[in-house]
Amino acid sequence: QELILTKIPGDIDPCTGKQGSLTTIFSVWNAMVGTGLLTIPWAFSQSGLAFGLLLTFIAFLISFQTQYFVMVTAGRDSDYTTTMQKTFGARGWYAGMVTFILVLTVPIVLYTQLLAQTLYPILKLVFEHQGLIAAPSTPPSASQGIGNLEMDFSQFSYSYTCIIVFVALMLLGQLRDQSVFVKINTFGVVFTIVIISFIFYMGIHGLRTQHFNYDLYKERPAKGSSVAAESFGAGDPTIFMVSMGYPHLLGILGGGYYLHNISIPIYKNSKQPKNNLRDIFLGYFLVFLSYSICGVLGYYGFQQPEVFGENVQIQQNFLNMFDLYYMPAVFVRVCTFFQLLAATALIFACQRGQILQFLTGSQDTDSPFANFLVSFGILIGPLILAVVYPHVGRLAGILGAFGGFLVIYLLPTLTYLKQ
Repeated sequence: QELILTKIPGDIDPCTGKQGSLTTIFSVWNAMVGTGLLTIPWAFSQSGLAFGLLLTFIAFLISFQTQYFVMVTAGRDSDYTTTMQKTFGARGWYAGMVTFILVLTVPIVLYTQLLAQTLYPILKLVFEHQGLIAAPSTPPSASQGIGNLEMDFSQFSYSYTCIIVFVALMLLGQLRDQSVFVKINTFGVVFTIVIISFIFYMGIHGLRTQHFNYDLYKERPAKGSSVAAESFGAGDPTIFMVSMGYPHLLGILGGGYYLHNISIPIYKNSKQPKNNLRDIFLGYFLVFLSYSICGVLGYYGFQQPEVFGENVQIQQNFLNMFDLYYMPAVFVRVCTFFQLLAATALIFACQRGQILQFLTGSQDTDSPFANFLVSFGILIGPLILAVVYPHVGRLAGILGAFGGFLVIYLLPTLTYLKQ
């Protein structure tokens, strides 16, 4: 419960520890909206403006409906695996545990990659300032981005940063006390607001200073086509209403609207349970508004020729579009890094506990070696993917679609129908 509650000052009963509606609503919002916003502008550029808004709204309606199924079927259960065991027997418990372990792997994969992509330009900036690596010979500009992310061990690179992140997470995984990350995570709302504000600023700046062309439909680029072939030509950027790259957005929303089984500790602590459904709906609606606003404004804001150059393509992580020395982006990167570090450490601890529970019947172990093996098994896959496939938007689409299908569409619906 402490890992996912966003406690609003004055909204917690000091005697009972129960929370009011504001804490429930913002906990729901903060649990879903966060650093995933880094990929939303790219996803909207792939789906088109109007189609992106429509898909975001449809996904919101379906996800809230199945969230309602979870609340109805869970009843007084404190864990959804217990609900599945009651409904389907022992097979239900095993199916639930395996599913939730697989689904929790998704944010670990994505956050590991985002951590590396966020830390790399920060370290590179520090190393250049200290003279440890050569500074660029030409004056930097925002349009230069952070450079190549492809695998490269010939010099300090993003690939080495992935290894640094892996080692750091392995060391953090050995800590028994996660309270410091709980405290950092309580600032998640502030860090998320920083990201949204930055997208908002870029979008409004683009709308005020840039002329955009509009077109109804964009076909999916031919397989193997180059970036130049996908560009729209020199001049004003084009905003498409519908584009055939929409599966990326649907996949990202599959992870972006996921709350279901982890919502139970949030609403179970409410002072007024009768308001739970309303509060969960309001939280979901704030998530829908956040994705919609950031998608639309990001689509406009991150293809300004005066900032990024002609024929700009929105990158899968929009922060990668900014040079190391662009100070607003540096500030957002630092905020994003701390939010990612805290969230990843906490999710990592939950995942380790789930795996140990599944294998041994206990969420903890006294064996440092067993703890090391479980931690290594959790992180080695995300490390390899981060190094060899640094395309976080496409990964979020693929993995989000897989995880969302299981925990948003399949399990809640089957459990509801069975009961």
